[in-house]
Amino acid sequence: FGSEQYRNTIIPSRVKKSIMEKDRVKSLNWGTGSLLFFASTAKTTILPPIKGLDRKSSEKWHAFDAPGIRPTMEYSLFGRKPPVGRHWMYSQENAQRMITNGELRLNQKSGNIQYRIPNSNQVILDTNWTDIIESSSKWSFLTEKNIDLLVRAFKMMVLQDELLLDFFAGSGTTGHAVINLNREDGGKRKFILVEMADY
Repeated sequence: FGSEQYRNTIIPSRVKKSIMEKDRVKSLNWGTGSLLFFASTAKTTILPPIKGLDRKSSEKWHAFDAPGIRPTMEYSLFGRKPPVGRHWMYSQENAQRMITNGELRLNQKSGNIQYRIPNSNQVILDTNWTDIIESSSKWSFLTEKNIDLLVRAFKMMVLQDELLLDFFAGSGTTGHAVINLNREDGGKRKFILVEMADY
């Protein structure tokens, strides 16, 4: 894919040890793993994963400016321009629609332009996936991955009729995750698993 197609390093949790091996150690165990996300082309987009919450979050208002310079996103809003080195999050057309719907405001106290984040029982995840453990020991296979971790990753990018290739298939977790995801949403995804070790 090339280094220019690198997008993110996603951080799942690792299994925590509960037994002390020594009284003192030189360093702490790594508490997280790494899931490297590369795209096939510059145009590749994903659907950010969503996680359900135990309870609804309260309504919040968040700053409407984002880092970076995008000339088409630096229009005047409530008589103000974005701060230096930043741009508005959405197009002028979308911003006007948000104002009409009461989703965008000028905070009279701070002077900041803010958009409304409604109360919800879901949250959009970033690269912090430490709520899920990267490995599993269901089949006592040394490098077995957590099926739920792969299902979450596949939901971001794999359409309902695509083909997945895993050329270090190990215990077959990729295939298991694809089957689970197809059962969940009625998809027709297929997979190819390749394994070349002496078992």
